[in-house]
Amino acid sequence: MLNEVMPDDIPYKIILNLSEFWVQVHNVSYSLVNLGTVRRVGNFIGEFIRYDDNQKKDKLEPYMRVRILMEVDKSLKKGTNLKKDGKSFWVDFKYERLPNFCFICGLN
Repeated sequence: MLNEVMPDDIPYKIILNLSEFWVQVHNVSYSLVNLGTVRRVGNFIGEFIRYDDNQKKDKLEPYMRVRILMEVDKSLKKGTNLKKDGKSFWVDFKYERLPNFCFICGLN
């Protein structure tokens, strides 16, 4: 993990618990695929950075992708409910390229 070090920083006091990840958001209705929804979902998972705008609505892609900054020492979120016209839709999150990590021994 890397973090920016400023000239006045004390290296051993820099917290290294943030990392960027791509997250796939599955089961999203086409009517919900827009920047507002992507931002809301990204900020729910962590901190929204950007989204993959190459995945247009007219393609038959089964998910949208969002880049987020998240605390790696927190539990991963599995999904969330999105609401549209009074109806609730469950969307699943799939995290891309997560490293393997053992929470018992701390080895990857």
